[in-house]
Amino acid sequence: MIKMDFDKPLKVESLGGEFGHINVPVSLLDEVTAVLDKHPIRYYVLEEWMSINGSPLFAWVQLRRGADFAFVQSVLDAEINRKDA
Repeated sequence: MIKMDFDKPLKVESLGGEFGHINVPVSLLDEVTAVLDKHPIRYYVLEEWMSINGSPLFAWVQLRRGADFAFVQSVLDAEINRKDA
């Protein structure tokens, strides 16, 4: 279980069609990419990070074309978004 330092679970967001992304707090980026690497999930991390209205610094993890969003979300839910640990 990865300790969350913000109050919202990670969520796969569609960019329309075959493309999607995950907004990841930079403090969790290494852990999230390690989880994605354990599974056949192709992605890349955008070089620019952002913070809106004093929120934690976020990175965009872009899912590669044709990614199975439901599978990626299930991985996030099982290994990162769990609240029971």
